[in-house]
Amino acid sequence: MILSVCTVFASENTLVPKAQLSEIKSAVFANALRTVKKCNKPVINEINVVSVLSSLKKNDEGKAIFGEWVEEWTVDACGTEVIVPVEFKQQFSAYSGSKNRKYSNSYLKYKIREPRVK
Repeated sequence: MILSVCTVFASENTLVPKAQLSEIKSAVFANALRTVKKCNKPVINEINVVSVLSSLKKNDEGKAIFGEWVEEWTVDACGTEVIVPVEFKQQFSAYSGSKNRKYSNSYLKYKIREPRVK
């Protein structure tokens, strides 16, 4: 299945680092389209952080560098709104000893939960 390129209008509401947005967006679309089968132009309408599962640290841009949380991504699948919950775990394995504490080797794990029609 090939999806058309869609803009994530609500990307400022997610804690997902920009580098991983494209991968997460593709996974969200694929899961939303399991619920609404006949749609080739899904659009993300809204992203909300619904819970924080562990202590969360953010960078200067407000994106997560460490912690666990759950977001709900609302997808407009050709007129049907589908909510796709996603559980995230952001970890890092090292940081520099400088006063600015620059984190490196950060990685994001995620799990798509069961989508539901709004």
